[in-house]
Formats: sequence, structure tokens, C-alpha cells
Amino acid sequence: MTVLDGDITPQDISELVALSDHAAFSEPGLARLTGVKEMASALKQAQTLTNGHVYVTQGSAGCDWLENGGRQHQPAFKVDVVDTTGAGDVFHGALAVALATSGDLAESVRFASGVAALKCTRPGGRAGIPDCDQTRSFLSLFV
Repeated sequence: MTVLDGDITPQDISELVALSDHAAFSEPGLARLTGVKEMASALKQAQTLTNGHVYVTQGSAGCDWLENGGRQHQPAFKVDVVDTTGAGDVFHGALAVALATSGDLAESVRFASGVAALKCTRPGGRAGIPDCDQTRSFLSLFV
């Protein structure tokens, strides 16, 4: 399984997207790849580049992806934000772990969203990353 962190880059990463099983973008990264600013249209355009799955993170607006021909949405968890440094990278790493562990897209995006939300409640990049037990405990509050 491959997970691509498709952030903004001056290079064309279409070939990497085509090779990835899961390509996760920020909104600016997705717009850069597709040349389309409207998120839903850009997501559909990016999906044509791969047989895998494409995701777009939107900070406090959550995460969208396409599954079985339809757009799916995971709302962001509402937290008291202290520091967003590294939240996107944390999301991508947690998504990879969850996909490798469960394989369920919605469950994996929810887990990654929870990890990123918890990270934002703490100062620092790497120092603010929660562990799996902390994340599961946090997610249990939102059943």
C-alpha cells in the first residue's frame, strides 16, 4: 500500500498520484495538481489520475474523499487549538497507519482526523503528536 502526501510543489506530481493507492492533499495542493480551485471538482479531477483513492484535507472544515462514486466527508473534531504546526503531516501519517491496520476508508479518515485534532491541542510539531491510546480515548468521546 502506498500513501502520497500531495502538498504544494512546483513539480508535476501526476505520475506519483497515478502510482499511489491513497493520495491525500491539502486544498492548495489539490488545486495546484488539478488547476481547479473548486474543491469538489478538483477532487473528481484528481480521481481520474489514479485507480486509488484521493483525499483533501480542509483544516477546520474536515476531510473529503471519493468512495464508491460518491463524495464522503469527515467533519473536523472541534478542539481548543494551541498549535497547528505539523497537523497535515500528522494526518497523513495517521491515515497510513489506520489504512494499514483496518483498511476501512471512513474509519481510517476518522482516526487520522482525531490524531490531527489532538495534535493541534498541544504545542510543538513532533512533541504534540498523540499516541494510539490517547487517540482512541479521544475518539471514544465522539461515538
